[in-house]
Amino acid sequence: MPDDIVRRTLAARLTAALRLDRRVFLEVSRDPEAFPQAVGMVTLAGFARGIGALPYEGFYGLIGGVLAGYVLWVVCSTVVYMVGVVTFGGRADFPELLRTLGFASAPLFGLVFCAFPIGAGVPVIWWAAHLLALVAFTIAVRESLELPPQRAFLVCVIALALGLVTLLALGILFVGSTAAG
Repeated sequence: MPDDIVRRTLAARLTAALRLDRRVFLEVSRDPEAFPQAVGMVTLAGFARGIGALPYEGFYGLIGGVLAGYVLWVVCSTVVYMVGVVTFGGRADFPELLRTLGFASAPLFGLVFCAFPIGAGVPVIWWAAHLLALVAFTIAVRESLELPPQRAFLVCVIALALGLVTLLALGILFVGSTAAG
């Protein structure tokens, strides 16, 4: 274990991730013990999404938010590894990407406010949370893979596109299997 690893509490790391502080992404990429915190971040972001969707999707939205968060996390981490490391020569291992990208979900905590319908505010909150998450995702990829910003952004767009296609395919499979059964 390297001696230069900074270990902050989950709250301190969450705050830094919400501020889009690139140092926190570098920090968790180097700290193998940050994995449980990354799982917690993805779980809490999924619950925030689910709570925000309660008025529209009910209890299934809550469960779906958490499950979708896990699926996107794993799929995007895999794609980031394949494109960023294998294709673009970035330097990271898969567990490092899981930790770093888990923390990139912090801006999605804002989705909890979508539960309070305030006119046109819900779409604004939804878009703001997702755009900030894309920025955090790009910073996390840049810091963990040591890629230039443009390549990091391209890797993120590819990963998110494939992640969303995966969620759509799983949704179609789930809806189709429940409708048939």
